[in-house]
Amino acid sequence: MKPPFATCHLWFGAIFLASAGFACTHTQTDDHRLNATTKQPEVTITEGVLYLDGTKVQLPATPQEFVKLLGKPTRERKNANTDLIWHENGIRKQILGNSILIWDDLGITVYVDRNIKKSRAINFSLQQESFAFSPKKVFAGKIIVDGAEITKTSTVDQINVATMGKQFRLVFDFMPNWWSAAYTTGTIYVRTVAPPGKGIESLQLGISL
Repeated sequence: MKPPFATCHLWFGAIFLASAGFACTHTQTDDHRLNATTKQPEVTITEGVLYLDGTKVQLPATPQEFVKLLGKPTRERKNANTDLIWHENGIRKQILGNSILIWDDLGITVYVDRNIKKSRAINFSLQQESFAFSPKKVFAGKIIVDGAEITKTSTVDQINVATMGKQFRLVFDFMPNWWSAAYTTGTIYVRTVAPPGKGIESLQLGISL
């Protein structure tokens, strides 16, 4: 399986890849503070399609669509991440200088592709992370993925029993904490806390372009 992209904290988060042991470079970033909201949205993902408080958000989406639903982000980090582009013969790293919109009080980050000026991924931090672009608080709202509620204490086994959609599978054998369920409309990723079975650290919905 080829993930749509990964930033230095994953992910696809650079979150996923950095914690998985990949070495990522980091360009100088601009951190702009904006006005933010503190209202926790209800998140529903159905067959790879995102709904925030019942409103459909089709990726790629403009930053303005997220601002309309979430309020202005707390911070914006420009030139913030390193993309990892998957090829048949391995991984090639390419710095693209995308931006990350951060809602500190909501525990949400949105990745904006510099080429199309739209977001191709959204991340919900369910447990505190230590990256410079990690939200200062965790996501405290409700997340329902294909009928299964996902919380910081969930396990992949529990999610797979409860879901009415596709099962979550390991992305790579050498990354035991990184799972995904792929749809044509988007791929859902969950990163579990190490060791396995100790809960969910983050959840992301992303698309490949």
